[in-house]
Amino acid sequence: MTWNPLNAVSYARVHALPKSSGYCGRYVSNAIRAGGLNLPNTHHARDMGRTLEQAGFYEVHGNLREGDVAVIQSLGITGHTDGHTCIYDAHHRQWISDYRQTHGSGEEGMYSGPEYRKRRPAYKIYRHD
Repeated sequence: MTWNPLNAVSYARVHALPKSSGYCGRYVSNAIRAGGLNLPNTHHARDMGRTLEQAGFYEVHGNLREGDVAVIQSLGITGHTDGHTCIYDAHHRQWISDYRQTHGSGEEGMYSGPEYRKRRPAYKIYRHD
């Protein structure tokens, strides 16, 4: 199948929960599958980079596009060891993980909670053409 970022983001939007469930990796992986790509699950969101690359994604910098995926490393503190991942909805200018994130439309908006926004751990943004 070919990659359709509109389908992936639409799936993410429709299936987004009112608040975080702690399963961002599962939700983003399901959205990517809805966009037409085969992507295995990873145990931790922070580890999704390798599977994204194996599915044809590559790291990007700069302007965000529909279907870009952020993979954020863990905070390394109790309760925040899994990292975070989310997919970009360019139409609504927001990031979606297992819920619709509301803290900005650019790269700063990908950080899911107050500790992530405060500590700003390392991240990579991936794109598929």
